Amino acid sequence: MSEDLKNAFKRGVYFHAVGGALTHNAGCLIEGVIALGIPVKVCGPRITSRPVSMPLAGIDMTAYVAPLQSGMAAYIVDVTHTNAFAPLSSIGDGMVAYLNQGDVATFSKIPDDQLLFAAHESTFLNKGGARVPVAFGLSKGLIAATDNRPAFAAREAKALR
Repeated sequence: MSEDLKNAFKRGVYFHAVGGALTHNAGCLIEGVIALGIPVKVCGPRITSRPVSMPLAGIDMTAYVAPLQSGMAAYIVDVTHTNAFAPLSSIGDGMVAYLNQGDVATFSKIPDDQLLFAAHESTFLNKGGARVPVAFGLSKGLIAATDNRPAFAAREAKALR
């Protein structure tokens, strides 16, 4: 499967943020794309997240920064900061998908022919687009932080109030 993905995206994936830095989910997707050996370019070196779950922690993102360019296999457009559709132009034949992890992603208006990965979604409200619910990303750092957890049965039962 990973060889199929490598071949399909051998021209790379570009991550573009509208209205701010790339978000946590974009960072987690970037980690995954890099782990698959697929080339990555990003609009800027900054990812917004909490320190405990920061994706790409310890990685110098400046090596991945490049201006928006045509010829990439795919483009992920992070519209979380604006919650608004932002069409890309002059990108050639690359696939485009939008990402919105904002609490108000349900209200993000996307054209019907566009794909939107939304962290908050409701089947009771459709603002257009091919909407796909996406979970909040687990960064490699967060996965590592929970690696040595005790077995569930051995944990003390507690409730937060």
